[in-house]
Amino acid sequence: MDKPFLTDFLGADNDQRRKHERKPYHAPGQLLVADKRIIDIRIVDISLGGMAVIAPFNPPHASLCVVRFALRNSSETNTTLLIRSAVTHSIFSSREDGFKVGLVFRSLSDDAQSVLRQFLDG
Repeated sequence: MDKPFLTDFLGADNDQRRKHERKPYHAPGQLLVADKRIIDIRIVDISLGGMAVIAPFNPPHASLCVVRFALRNSSETNTTLLIRSAVTHSIFSSREDGFKVGLVFRSLSDDAQSVLRQFLDG
């Protein structure tokens, strides 16, 4: 396919494009979803803008949630982060035995941003 067609089709400001480099990070976490359920997840990767996780359910596109996870910092201690997020996509993965869910961070405190930067730069 030619690129002008794709650019016209996708639009110049396509929200699906990643704006930040992602780093693999394999750890457990939790999602607090709209109906107040807490869902255990597995983190796949993370960036300043969002993360990919494996979840046992298929969350609706654009649904809001809070992701909770611990991130190791340079002093080898864990910092627990709670970040408001929105679902960008969700697709079933038989290999992962769950839904691979893309999350975009909607509100990132200065402290959370600092912890994430330290992790990503380390």
